[in-house]
Amino acid sequence: IPGTGLTMFKKISEYIISTTLIASIVILTIKRKSLNPIIFKFIILAYATSAAAELLFTFYIDVYSFSNVAGHILKVISFYFIYKVLIEINLREPY
Repeated sequence: IPGTGLTMFKKISEYIISTTLIASIVILTIKRKSLNPIIFKFIILAYATSAAAELLFTFYIDVYSFSNVAGHILKVISFYFIYKVLIEINLREPY
């Protein structure tokens, strides 16, 4: 909403996404023995930076605010970690 900030639906949605990502971290930590340690590390980093980005998205009022820019930067970092797992580790290392 211009001048007042985000709607309640947007904020609640971001909190639900963050909670889901954090729950995924907990589940992965419990089942970490079934994963390669390097893959585990990058997936945890991807989920953590994505959860932090989602939380930052709940604070912005203006699209040029610090929290919005920082949230998008964290999203890019999260996608980089996903790239590392999918491309570099799972596709390049086996060959």
